[in-house]
Amino acid sequence: MSLSNWMTEELTGSAVYVSGTDIDTDQIIPGRFVYRPRDEGKFGNHLFYDQRFTLDGNIIEEHPLNDPTFAGATILIADENFACGSARTQAVWAVQDYGVKVVIAPSFGAVFKSNAVRLGLAPLAVTQEDVCELRSIVQSVPEEIITVDFRSRRISTGVGWSTGFVLSDLNLRRLLTGVDDLTITEAYKADLEAFETQYIDRMPWLFG
Repeated sequence: MSLSNWMTEELTGSAVYVSGTDIDTDQIIPGRFVYRPRDEGKFGNHLFYDQRFTLDGNIIEEHPLNDPTFAGATILIADENFACGSARTQAVWAVQDYGVKVVIAPSFGAVFKSNAVRLGLAPLAVTQEDVCELRSIVQSVPEEIITVDFRSRRISTGVGWSTGFVLSDLNLRRLLTGVDDLTITEAYKADLEAFETQYIDRMPWLFG
């Protein structure tokens, strides 16, 4: 069963930029929210909560996710080392439940990136210069539609700007097929069994 029923070889949508290098998973979803059940959209309500709301729960209008101009964005643009820090699956859920399907940044926290591709969120690495250019386009024309072509590994806009992104073949396969690591490993069952047999034959003393 696919983990990412939205995923196609090409995705289009508007984008929103959230500034800040080294944004950690506790900023993405504060720890006090992570133990709640994952009801539909629940974690999305807490995405960047402490940056979007005051202690009294009032909306901080200046935050881009509170700006109605960027409502409905399915692409999140971020800076270097996005989602570093503690390992929490809920950080991926928060981004997904908010409606985001693709995160574009120069680099990602290793655990977040691993969790993302396994849960159907696409973490696409580009240069910081690309982020700056794409941010400028989105902030100038919020309704600009961005196209992510997974076949060619390219991101493009209607104004003629485009760039490539980095995503390994294995992670691309995970995203487009939704297969889990066990299924991928089982595809090499014959090779693994052949290696095991050869290993025992070469070193029988290890096995009594």
